[in-house]
Amino acid sequence: GTLGCGRSVADGIDAVTFKRALCVYGVIDLEEFSPADDKESIRRELGLPAKKVIALYAGYLQERKGIYEMLEAFSRIASIDDNILLCVCGSGEEEEERFGEMVRRRNLTETIKVVGEVPPERMSRWVKASDLFVLATHTEGMPNVVMEAMACGLPVVATQVGGLPEAVADCEGAILVPARDVEKFKDAVLRVAQDEGLRRRMGAAARARAEERFEVMQNARRILEHLSGIVEANRRANGRC
Repeated sequence: GTLGCGRSVADGIDAVTFKRALCVYGVIDLEEFSPADDKESIRRELGLPAKKVIALYAGYLQERKGIYEMLEAFSRIASIDDNILLCVCGSGEEEEERFGEMVRRRNLTETIKVVGEVPPERMSRWVKASDLFVLATHTEGMPNVVMEAMACGLPVVATQVGGLPEAVADCEGAILVPARDVEKFKDAVLRVAQDEGLRRRMGAAARARAEERFEVMQNARRILEHLSGIVEANRRANGRC
């Protein structure tokens, strides 16, 4: 028996094994990742501005993650609205240094804050401090960071790759745009960042989707039932009870 994280992965497994893989999504702790009760105090704790609209990226700093398209999009955003701050949490060897240098060279240090690597146990604080989550990746499975952001009630602006279209395209909590399309990515970020009412509606829908599909115990039960079914089928096939 096989498991696939996201429908696109499960479909790829099906094509090779000719057996139907169980499609599961995240194993997200909905208590740890939940909407913030007091966002302002978390921002003070992290040294973040109280009044700016904060977009969060969390992940590896790699070209395939679309970090340079993201940088270009926020460069364009800065010329339109200087009240939007992108926090970039993650590391990536030589790409991290290159990305930081590009931010400085293009005078974007007031628009893009390069945070660096964040310990996993601290990641939920950065998510809760933010107003929306952004991901401009070129290729993906079903990223945990998107599910964690949605569990915290954050609207998501991401690219329509990998497992994302099947998992969240029909959810009002997410806007998906074509990969490598800087202008559409920029427009989607501005649309969400500049409309507080839209953020609230999207955030509620994002949390509802996380509760519906991404909760750890729900998916653990589905996996156990799937595996138990496989064991039972094998016993019957081998003539054992």
